[in-house]
Formats: sequence, C-alpha cells, structure tokens
Amino acid sequence: MQLGILSLKLRRELLCFIAYRGTLAFLLVAETGDSFTSAVAALEKCFKSKVNIAVERHAFKKWAQALYETITQYVAALRDLASRCRFDDKMDEMIRDQLIEYVTNSNTGKRLLLEPDA
Repeated sequence: MQLGILSLKLRRELLCFIAYRGTLAFLLVAETGDSFTSAVAALEKCFKSKVNIAVERHAFKKWAQALYETITQYVAALRDLASRCRFDDKMDEMIRDQLIEYVTNSNTGKRLLLEPDA
C-alpha cells in the first residue's frame, strides 16, 4: 500500500504511531483537529522555535567583517542577521552603524561617518 493513497484520517493515526516521542508530543498538544493536515499544523505551531530578539541582536552586534569577505558579502550577511532582529524602520541605520564599527577598510568607516543622517 502506498502512502499517497491513505486517507487523511489514517495518515493522522499513522503520525501518532510513528514513535513514542511523537505520540507523547502529539498528546501534549491540546487541539490537533481531526485530519492529518490539522494535526501537522498544530504540532508545527507547538514546536516551532521561538525567536529570542536579545540573542539575535547580540549576534548582529558582534558580527564583524571577515578578512576574506567583500563589502557586498558583509552587507548581505548583516541584512540576513538584521531580518531576525525586528529593527523595523531602523534596519538601514543599524547596518550602517555596524559597517562603521566593523568594516575592515577603515576608509569606508570614516566615509560613512561623514555622511549626513537621512
């Protein structure tokens, strides 16, 4: 029997049976619904990792440009890190501040210090 032809209800039951931990986790989730799709959604919601803003911002503020990294690569890395920090409309300012502090080319940092605030 192929998994693709199993009914959604049977898939839900199979999900519970797969492993003891899975079953335990499934039982700990209050409302799993009556279909495979709703059960998976409930489990994902329960176990999806939560973002710790303080940890993400700490990682962002400690990120320095590596010697082998181009300025474009460094800015891309900073943008990726900043996307998890909830800087909202301050993201560009925060990236600029990181560039001033940690860019390997000191002339770039000095030039950014001369730029007027937007």
